[in-house]
Amino acid sequence: MDISQRPSIQSHPPLTPSQKSLQLTLNREVASLKNLLETAVIPAAKKLEFRARLGEFQERIRTAQKAAEGSSLQTILHGAVASADAAVAQNQPHCVLRTDDGIDTNAVMEAVTLVTEKHKDLAVMIFSVNGQKNKVLVYAGVPYSAAKRGLVVLDWLRASLAPINGKVGGGKNGLSQGQGSNAAGIDQALAVAKAFATKIFGN
Repeated sequence: MDISQRPSIQSHPPLTPSQKSLQLTLNREVASLKNLLETAVIPAAKKLEFRARLGEFQERIRTAQKAAEGSSLQTILHGAVASADAAVAQNQPHCVLRTDDGIDTNAVMEAVTLVTEKHKDLAVMIFSVNGQKNKVLVYAGVPYSAAKRGLVVLDWLRASLAPINGKVGGGKNGLSQGQGSNAAGIDQALAVAKAFATKIFGN
């Protein structure tokens, strides 16, 4: 089984639209209450007490959000490495992965770096899809051994970005990143990434 056909990298079940909406609503409500509090005609001591309580509640919301994001990211990173392990076990010279958690550029770069540090000869490309914003972040890593066989990271990335209307953002030392504005083209982009590397490596 080709590693690029494996299920996408998954974290804990991503927040549902209703859960994300609830987080936004809570933040807006707290901000609104803080504004009302500042204009309320109440004793100064009470205003100070309520302000402290709202601040504590707001901090609890932020802590919960960070905990959820951190847990999700760690699971994604472990998933990327596990998928790379499977690719190497199958003697695959490349690994094309996808996550729908919409993680940012630094997180995608971290995932690629973890993979390339563990598997020195494995070429890897990770797509991070954010359907709500209709954006796809892509990060690729091509080790020297793969480059010697003809896989040029910028060429690989540029071809893979075409179906998602993407542009290469730059890179160095075998690493490169890009971003696309057509999340609907992700399946074709994955297929192109796989086919491009397969043609170079011959497997």
